[in-house]
Amino acid sequence: MATFTWDGSEDGDPTDPDNWAESGAPTLSSGGTDDLVFSGTATNPCTFSVAFYCNSITIADDCAVGRGPIINVNATLKGNTPLIIKKAGIIQSASTSVITFTGDVGANKEYVYFYAGSGGDATLNTSELGMFDSSTSRANITFKFKPGSNDSICMQDGVYPHIEIDTDSSTVYFSPTYTTLTESNTFGRVDILGFNSDAPINPLTRVENDLQKIFHINGTITLQMDVSATASVTAHRGKLAMDWGLSTVKFTPNSDAWYLPVNGDANFGPSATVGSNTFNARYHNLIIGKSSTASHRVYIRPNYILACYSLVVENGARLFGDAQYASISSCEIHTTKTPQIYGDWNFTQISEGVYRTRANSMRLPVGSGGTGNENIAPYSILYGQGHGALGTLSLGSTGEVLAVKSDGTLEWSASAGGTSLTTEEVQDIIGGMVTGNTETNIAVTYVDGGVGLGKLNFVSVDEDVTIANLKTRLAGGFGGNAVQIGDSDDTVTIGNNMIVGTGTTDNVLNVQGEVAIYDTGTAKATTTLLTLTQQANADKLESDSD
Repeated sequence: MATFTWDGSEDGDPTDPDNWAESGAPTLSSGGTDDLVFSGTATNPCTFSVAFYCNSITIADDCAVGRGPIINVNATLKGNTPLIIKKAGIIQSASTSVITFTGDVGANKEYVYFYAGSGGDATLNTSELGMFDSSTSRANITFKFKPGSNDSICMQDGVYPHIEIDTDSSTVYFSPTYTTLTESNTFGRVDILGFNSDAPINPLTRVENDLQKIFHINGTITLQMDVSATASVTAHRGKLAMDWGLSTVKFTPNSDAWYLPVNGDANFGPSATVGSNTFNARYHNLIIGKSSTASHRVYIRPNYILACYSLVVENGARLFGDAQYASISSCEIHTTKTPQIYGDWNFTQISEGVYRTRANSMRLPVGSGGTGNENIAPYSILYGQGHGALGTLSLGSTGEVLAVKSDGTLEWSASAGGTSLTTEEVQDIIGGMVTGNTETNIAVTYVDGGVGLGKLNFVSVDEDVTIANLKTRLAGGFGGNAVQIGDSDDTVTIGNNMIVGTGTTDNVLNVQGEVAIYDTGTAKATTTLLTLTQQANADKLESDSD
């Protein structure tokens, strides 16, 4: 980063090192971060014909008129104090160009500084052109403020060209609040041509000094800020789209039908499409200015309400409610102070502080708690459209269901929700529940056709009732569970030995009732019918045999 002072000793080429007082030339490519100074009486003006980049531009108080920068292309100023104006009538432009400011100004700071006192030019306090040499140069240039995140952009009093605020999906606000002015700046207002912003207008403060802040917007206003619940910038969600705080804002139209942004007017917002936008507005002091073209006037769209603390319609200015006389449609103005009407309007007072367009009644808009509709058909369903009038959907027919179309709108449909399931469809659903599932020792199948259609078959897959299999199934102890073999009048025959326990202590054969032991086999040499052995810890052993 270095400072280069223009002298134009060779020609108007800013890339020629001989045209700068210092050795070499500034880096004007995308990586450029040099500071450019225009002062004294240069031999030639500096003509920028190729897009350039720098840290800052300073117009010194001794810069000769016609010897400063001619900006005919786009430029990018990267510094946090990127444009310092100490002399009026210097900046020229012969074609449309955008100067983008990308520095991180931080909260409550400005991109452009005006010096009208010592070391500056007092003409800046009175000139209607400010830094520009002509109205053409001013109209050709747009200042685009594109800061980093978490910035609130403020503006010093002075004359500006068109202003564009680009959040670039970052948390950025335009703050219409008082700022500490540079030396002897008494211009008294921020004077702007067109104003285009996708950043919410949100004041940093609401203090007494803010009442001194005045904004004049003399042209097209484009408001694209998104403050909806789904806004891409999370911090912007739920904010007021346009809140001028305690400042005064004056709008001067530049067309025959210039519409004033008012609360709930869904024609303003990120898509400017009624049915999708949320737009709310707040004014303190509002002035409607006179255009230099007699046919230019300011309108309020039908069925919206302008609310402000004070309203002034200047001499020669026109403010009209765009009432639709063929229907129930009107506009209202609500003010705390009595409006000062020096120009023309088509409103009449209906109560203290309330004024309505003549000869018609009002549909209360959504932004003021109404539906925005003249009437609603019986049994209709209402649905929201941002700040636009509530949409209506007539009652559907028998058998239809409410459905969402591919474009997100609602409709009644005979098929969208599906029809009632047939018996077979229900059976198929249940059959699917036993297909591919886990089954242990049993097989479950669904009959999808033929005999037994729609039935579930349960078949055991463990039919082995052999003693060996029984032994396998009964392996292991029974724990504390009692096991009964047979009913009370059954005979249980044990073909060989019955062993109780493992021969260790505390193994007990508890027989309730009579035990009969018979030898039903063939003659044997020796037959032992019953053997009783007393364990070491047994209390007694009794035997009663016939």
